[in-house]
Amino acid sequence: MNEMALRLSGIEAYYGSAQALFGIDLDVPAGAVTVLLGRNGAGKSTTLKAVMGLVDIRTGRVFFGDWDVTNAPSYRIAQAGLGYVPETRRVFASLSVEENLIVGERTDAAAENVWTRERIFDLFPPLAAIRKRLAGQLSGGEQQMLTIARSLMGNPKIVLLDEPSEGLAPVIVQQIAVTIQTLSAEGLTVLLSEQNVRFAMHVASRAAVIERGRILLEGPIDTIAADEGVRSAYLTP
Repeated sequence: MNEMALRLSGIEAYYGSAQALFGIDLDVPAGAVTVLLGRNGAGKSTTLKAVMGLVDIRTGRVFFGDWDVTNAPSYRIAQAGLGYVPETRRVFASLSVEENLIVGERTDAAAENVWTRERIFDLFPPLAAIRKRLAGQLSGGEQQMLTIARSLMGNPKIVLLDEPSEGLAPVIVQQIAVTIQTLSAEGLTVLLSEQNVRFAMHVASRAAVIERGRILLEGPIDTIAADEGVRSAYLTP
């Protein structure tokens, strides 16, 4: 049985007085790609934010390995080795591509296979060609690649990706899929949220279906995605 890199147990999370998550239980195996599947508003993004300490968890625990990170400051969670790529693709618009990568750089003397700018440019060849361009002048797809790349510069142990294929051209979606597959092959743990079932099937080995803030089922993604009842009831076509 795989070691669990991340474990959510009984998570109930709130935005102010409004409850958004209801008893979320989720195991994320080390070195694997796990996807949260569900329609818009189902609770996928909120689950990732709960892990990162960005929403108020009132019940339940989040464990990163053996460390209880429940409601820890977000910067502490990031320093511990969780990289987070929000759906909003926040870049430093007035900085160049290369400067954005420098901002995200964090060196761990004990880390192996450290991410460097040149390694990033090998992973994302389109970014290498525009390394001096201001991030605010990039297309949506280029910004998505840059936000993932900047997260990797922190040398995370786990990467959380929120809707990485949303609103992107098919050729960029394919590039992002190849990137996730490459990261997984190198042993990095990935947890992503997605509405695009076809994309998820290309990159993930396990899936959890979430609806109205509750995990409905969890298992191998090919089993879940092949269930027409599940797809029609809970997943975006």
